[in-house]
Amino acid sequence: MTLTARERVARSISSDNQSRSLKTRFGVRSRSMASAGPRSGRRGQTAPLGVALVFAVMIVTTTAVVAFGSDAIGTTQDRLDLERTEKSMTQLKSRSAMVALGQSDAQRVALPATGSSAYCVNEDAGWMNVSYRNTSSGETKTVFNETMGEVVYAAEGGDRIAYQGGGLWRGTRENGSLMVSPPEFHYREATITLPLVTVSGDPSVGNSVRITRNRSTQYYPNTTRDGNFTNPLRDGKMTVTVQSDYYRGWGQYFETRTGGDVRYDHANDRVTLLLTVPADYPSLEAGVVSGSPGSTLTIDNNVVMDSYNSSVGPYAGGGSNTKVVVAGDLVVEKGEIYGNVEVGGDMTFDHNNGRLYDGNISYGGGYSEKSASNWQDGPNNWKNDNASVSAPDSVAGVIGDRGDALRDPSENDNDTTAAVDAGAIDYGAAGPSDEATVPAGDYYLSALDVPNGKTLTLDTSGGDVDIYVENDLSIDRGEIEVTGPNRVNVYLEGDAAVEGQNGNAEVSTPGDDSTQFWLYMNPDRQIEFGSKFSVTGVVYGPGQGPNEGVDLVLTAASSGSEIKGAFVGGATTINNVQFYYDEALANADTVEQNSQIPAVTYVHASTNDVNVTAG
Repeated sequence: MTLTARERVARSISSDNQSRSLKTRFGVRSRSMASAGPRSGRRGQTAPLGVALVFAVMIVTTTAVVAFGSDAIGTTQDRLDLERTEKSMTQLKSRSAMVALGQSDAQRVALPATGSSAYCVNEDAGWMNVSYRNTSSGETKTVFNETMGEVVYAAEGGDRIAYQGGGLWRGTRENGSLMVSPPEFHYREATITLPLVTVSGDPSVGNSVRITRNRSTQYYPNTTRDGNFTNPLRDGKMTVTVQSDYYRGWGQYFETRTGGDVRYDHANDRVTLLLTVPADYPSLEAGVVSGSPGSTLTIDNNVVMDSYNSSVGPYAGGGSNTKVVVAGDLVVEKGEIYGNVEVGGDMTFDHNNGRLYDGNISYGGGYSEKSASNWQDGPNNWKNDNASVSAPDSVAGVIGDRGDALRDPSENDNDTTAAVDAGAIDYGAAGPSDEATVPAGDYYLSALDVPNGKTLTLDTSGGDVDIYVENDLSIDRGEIEVTGPNRVNVYLEGDAAVEGQNGNAEVSTPGDDSTQFWLYMNPDRQIEFGSKFSVTGVVYGPGQGPNEGVDLVLTAASSGSEIKGAFVGGATTINNVQFYYDEALANADTVEQNSQIPAVTYVHASTNDVNVTAG
């Protein structure tokens, strides 16, 4: 077909447009082959560079894997070494105990080590001190103070496994120390069993050791060194102090196995376990408990001793259920006793007007009477030389403990009431100028004074009132009035003085309930009563040994003076006073123990040294 010139031009233009459209759609630019040459060369270099990058990543990754893997393998190896060492040292502990406690004469143990790690004996490592303080005498005795020594394995990483004091310990850089296996220390039902194992020997022992016995010393009971270390213990505190690189592990063991009071001294790598020795505070079944063996109590003029029961009602005439207990001798001059007497020494009626009505007489020494009328016995009463009197334990330790507990202002309630200011009673701070009220709580006073005409109300509505007095107590014709249903406990370090006001109450309680007021005193102090007084409560200050108990002074007392409750101390003469024993005291706690420290009564303690040498 023949195209005209116009048609040929139009077809050429259409073909060119289609070609452009296709190049545009498929990303093909309208360039000459010459211009495309150089870009094609650069694209060809991309493959070698990618391969190099891949190799670089592989090298870095492989290096990291090797490094971390090597560290993990090393850590695992250290852990396995320590685990193997613990097993070997546990065997050392077991066989050392057999030798130390006399079950074997000698033992051998293999102690494998790895690398530069090694075993050695440190004879001077750590010590243990066991001491006992008797509260009554104030004397502290050291039961033993022994260097423990150790067999120790030092790993390359710095951790240690040590056999010390009969226990196995692990010392770490992160956690200080931990117990692996317990020492030879046992506490159960107020009994300590402590056969301490100590270690001597050659500094370097290699990978095999021989264990032999050096010596053994028994301290409790029936020690050969000091006969005073006998069971059971009475009235005091026992401490076990350990100084060691592994003191934290020791402390954790004490806390877990004894529940005792554990105190850490981190600066000196020490830990102390404190246990109390329970005192003997029997219920009060007597109006007067006095003296110690060798002492004498004389009951003289104008003395009447009888009883009442405040749980039934206030005093309203005498009953015949009082009791007088004297550890030494008792001399009755002109007094009257309605009840029983128990005398550790001699019982003597020294005057025709001395009387004992409706009661029994028990004595440990001799008996004599001035006339047949001295003992007015009933059909069921008896007299016998069967007395055995022991004084209650001193409360000196109880008083001291309360002072220690309340001395810190954060531990007492002084700041919670306006009636206590700067360690003294502030009369008129919250009411009339002659009155002060102290509510339930714990208080620390430098002194307790109730001046003439002042009234100190101790309100027990919200609970007990506990008062520690650092120095003296003085009631000078003033009054302490107890209100509410609970108890007042006054812990007095110094002396007490009560000046009467013609028979008006110096200390009063609701319904003459003497169980609501307790005055605790040290055995080397005194309480003095002057002129005509009236006190309801208990004065409790027993003593032992050279201190017969708090001294009762009544030289200025006049007829009509009275004590409703009881007295426990070291009286020498009682005159011009009526003692009305409150039978409700037989069912009251004599001492309220505030301490949560576990008790220890029996101790079985020894030290047992083993010799560890290469072998």
